[in-house]
Amino acid sequence: MERVGHKPLWGFANEGVDIREVDQIEVACGDGKRVRNYNDLIRTLAKIQYHNPDFVLMLRGQTQDYKSGEATTLKPSILRSRDGRYPGRSILDSRFQTLKAAERALVEGFGLHGISDPKQRVLKHRIVRWAILQHYEIVGTPLLDVTLSPRIAASFASASNQEWGFIYVLAVPNISAAVTSSAETGLQIIRLSSVCPYVAMRPGVQEGYLLGEYPEIDTMETKSRIPYDETDFSLRLISKIKFRPGRFWHRSDIRQATHEHLYPIEDEEFGRMIDELNHQFEDH
Repeated sequence: MERVGHKPLWGFANEGVDIREVDQIEVACGDGKRVRNYNDLIRTLAKIQYHNPDFVLMLRGQTQDYKSGEATTLKPSILRSRDGRYPGRSILDSRFQTLKAAERALVEGFGLHGISDPKQRVLKHRIVRWAILQHYEIVGTPLLDVTLSPRIAASFASASNQEWGFIYVLAVPNISAAVTSSAETGLQIIRLSSVCPYVAMRPGVQEGYLLGEYPEIDTMETKSRIPYDETDFSLRLISKIKFRPGRFWHRSDIRQATHEHLYPIEDEEFGRMIDELNHQFEDH
């Protein structure tokens, strides 16, 4: 994908500095802007959006700021390594093979459990299969989970007993359909509620979207033609926000989304299929 920044970008990289023109590298290497409560977060995001009208702001909440060297890294799950370095061809080849096996198992699962998919999107469209496998954490895919909801992002950033929570603000092209593909930026945006079968509860509750490379990285052969540094969604990063979860929610009028809210009980057959797939691929 292309590095964001053909036009002047405005954002936050560090504490104590108001919004100003920034570049992606500065933001990725910065400590992040601290917000005190939910209203402070909303004001900060509103300021970023106002100064960047040509982009849609996607949010990703994390309990840790994972870095490669000095810079934040936001790799899709299939390409991640513990130290931020290239995992190696053999490991990635195995992961892509596992992904294909999981796709086949997912299609079979819809048939075996009689799960409704009137338009046969799971059978016809690889991106839909990836979306389900990624969002339900069955196997790694070339996609990255994001949301439009500040509350959902902040809740995910508060999901463990870490001192800090982090919200990453990613600039993406305008969204025009269930799957928006941009050849210019090398990016596609998937609106989960529009592509996932309506029996799946989690995508709607989490106001979930997925970001992916365009064209898709579907095999190790495809991946080998793209430099590893170009498969990092931090290339779209225009602001980094941080907060102390305990104090943040205590000072806020809105409550953190509970685990039960973020991970609702699914339709009986769909939930059973997801459990079976997670068990089948739990060691991968």
